[in-house]
Amino acid sequence: MNSVERKVFEIGIYGGYKKPVSVDEFLCEFVKELLQLCENDEVALGHISYSVAIHSVVCDAPARAFIKVIKAHNSYYGCERCVDVGKWTSHRVAFLSTDKPLRTDESFARETDEDHHIGKSPLACLPIGMVTHFPLDSMHLVYLGVVRRLILFWLRGPLNRNCRLSGHSVHIVSDRMLQMRNVMCKEFARKPRSLADVDRWKATEFRAFLLYLGPVVMMDVLSKEHYEHFLLLHVSLYCLNCKRLNQTHVEYAKKLLVCFVQDAVELYGEEFVVYNVHSLIHICDDVMKYKQINAITAFPFENHMKQLRKAVRQARDPLEQAVKRIYERRNTNTGIDVCDAWVSDDSGGAKCQSEHSAGPVLEQHSRVKQFAKVTFGKCTLTLQPSDDCVKLANGDIGIVRNILKTDSGVLLLYARFAVVGSLFTSPYKSELLGFCYKVSNMDGCLQSCNLDAVVAKCLRLPYSRDINVYVVIPMCHNEVY
Repeated sequence: MNSVERKVFEIGIYGGYKKPVSVDEFLCEFVKELLQLCENDEVALGHISYSVAIHSVVCDAPARAFIKVIKAHNSYYGCERCVDVGKWTSHRVAFLSTDKPLRTDESFARETDEDHHIGKSPLACLPIGMVTHFPLDSMHLVYLGVVRRLILFWLRGPLNRNCRLSGHSVHIVSDRMLQMRNVMCKEFARKPRSLADVDRWKATEFRAFLLYLGPVVMMDVLSKEHYEHFLLLHVSLYCLNCKRLNQTHVEYAKKLLVCFVQDAVELYGEEFVVYNVHSLIHICDDVMKYKQINAITAFPFENHMKQLRKAVRQARDPLEQAVKRIYERRNTNTGIDVCDAWVSDDSGGAKCQSEHSAGPVLEQHSRVKQFAKVTFGKCTLTLQPSDDCVKLANGDIGIVRNILKTDSGVLLLYARFAVVGSLFTSPYKSELLGFCYKVSNMDGCLQSCNLDAVVAKCLRLPYSRDINVYVVIPMCHNEVY
């Protein structure tokens, strides 16, 4: 079973006024129990036997350094994947090399780089690789790390690098972001906010900016060099997030990320290339091992923290409160995990809702039921402008005009865009990669297709240069593929 589809649950909670001083004290009981489970061939729960294996250890950089007992991410020898020593510049350590020898599980076990280690990790006795089983979490490293740093450099970066935007440009970008609020799909948990609120943006907002909004709102605002540099990050991370591209284009994405890190030194200065930026050159190795970047992200665990916060209702004895609420939820089976928020119906098919009779319909479909909403898998299509754009198996990009339910299945009536082109051509034509289309000239003749012809729900954004042109981006973090 794919680990992405598993439910998050608690196996241990630590309570205290500060982080424990000793990692052995923190992990002792956990390691002992997990080692016992891994050594047993099968674990019986009721009438079912299970085998236990460790998929990965997902946490942010400070936590990884703590439990692996290695140098911190902002220290010399702090890179977990290569032996880059680092360089002190502008009050921080920067990692400027992109071709240093890589660390391996064997070299870590032998501690061949003594400067990287500060002790012995209690996790070393488990059947895991201390390098390969600790993936670089994209939520903290990319979205809260690199993307946030990039935006802050645009807003508050060094003046001598010509990367800081003027107040007028910031106002333009913020206005564009706010205009996108009404066109965001239901799958986006948060609506876009202006750059004035960037210090309060959540990880999902940075992800939406990088994968969807950034190429549109930053067009004609950033200089050509800085915009194309941003597109290197956008294209590579879109490829890594997309099931259709994450294996066939992983080497391509890695080349783009290496270029992004190398060019960042000239565009933003050496102080820009800190641990998070440098580690971009290593995340493709995790995608090759784990097949998809969403299998090794902290998003499900961060989402689950909301349940833990709700369990604590007063300041006194927070740990005891959390434990009691967890047992109550498990015993009554009323808790709904955030990861299970999108489920199909019992039959596994599409679920049509909001029946209407307003049309339009084709002549051959005049006696069928009409609906304004259909949910299938993790996708919801409606007749509203924010949720009506689709990409079909025949290559068409269209707007859903009606949803019909027949005896043979669900049909979509759609109007297709006659002109489909690329939003950008560097580093590659976006149309040929299968995302970031620039579309126009909607065909007035309606066409029909089966629901299973939909390969992706799309985000349709207004194109700033022309009100009759749109930018269409297939959603890669919640795909139909």
